[in-house]
Amino acid sequence: MVSAEHAPPLRAAELSDPDGDGLTLTTLLGTAWLTCTTEGEEVTVGPFPVDALKAALALVDDGSSAA
Repeated sequence: MVSAEHAPPLRAAELSDPDGDGLTLTTLLGTAWLTCTTEGEEVTVGPFPVDALKAALALVDDGSSAA
């Protein structure tokens, strides 16, 4: 068992749109989960390898995103 002080870093980023729908991206040890929340309903998919998720985002990026 891993103690909390020695646990690997779990990181999360949360986004919401004007309607209040939410997107949470959670990463741990090179894997990522995506959670979408709307009107009290929630769905989580993953884990995906972080590198695969980065590659997928690069495929759909039109180059207009801020650096």
